[in-house]
Amino acid sequence: MIPSHLLVLNAVCQPTYATQESHESMRHYLLLLSALLASNVQAAEWDHIHLTVPDTPKAVAWYVHYFGGTSMKSGPFDAIWFGPNLMKFRSGADTAGSAGSPVNHVGFAVDDVAKTLSQMESEGVKIVRPLREIGDVTVAHVEDPWGTLIELIDDGSPPGFHHVHLLTPTPEQTLDWYADIFGGKVGHYRNLEQVWEINYGTMRLRATQAEDVPPFPGRAVDHLGWHMKNWNETIAKLKEKSTVFQLEPRMSAGHMMAFIE
Repeated sequence: MIPSHLLVLNAVCQPTYATQESHESMRHYLLLLSALLASNVQAAEWDHIHLTVPDTPKAVAWYVHYFGGTSMKSGPFDAIWFGPNLMKFRSGADTAGSAGSPVNHVGFAVDDVAKTLSQMESEGVKIVRPLREIGDVTVAHVEDPWGTLIELIDDGSPPGFHHVHLLTPTPEQTLDWYADIFGGKVGHYRNLEQVWEINYGTMRLRATQAEDVPPFPGRAVDHLGWHMKNWNETIAKLKEKSTVFQLEPRMSAGHMMAFIE
């Protein structure tokens, strides 16, 4: 079984945030935005990742310090643009962190993993897994002060936001669900059979196999956001799949939205 996904569908480019959803042991938050723009080969575009932190300005400053980007407001939320990728922060109590949850970690490409890791370590950042080589790719894992696991990666990609990594008992099936709803092609990252991914151009969505993944609510990653191309078609498809709507489509603050699980 693939995890259920909470979706907020929107008729303008103005994001909101999602509430919790569940499906067996896997729980995700997904925000869908529908701008009803010109058609594209993909059914949707990646929009943002939304983290929960107790101090949003402090979190923005931390991420900008290590990964650059442009701080801004996105509606009521403090946020950062990493090129075309948006990271948003909502204020909330301390969480259980992201490691081991359905959204296990986020990835940032850096020019020199060893140099970045050394700087972070000297400044007191928690090192979770030290530098290592996977073929011609260099990686390391750290944790931000609020529990989000971060992979530092040098695989030749430009510096910036790189990927979101899911844990699921059925990685291929899970990404097939994403591809069906959002578009994209499911394959392997650099021919690593254990790592499935969809390359959305501005970021990669990855998944690896894990059993007994704990429930999602209360984790550092609040939800993922997607920008839908066709509101009516997506709603109809989700209805056909017997998707449970926690909140039926409605107008809110000038845009349409809906919550599903």
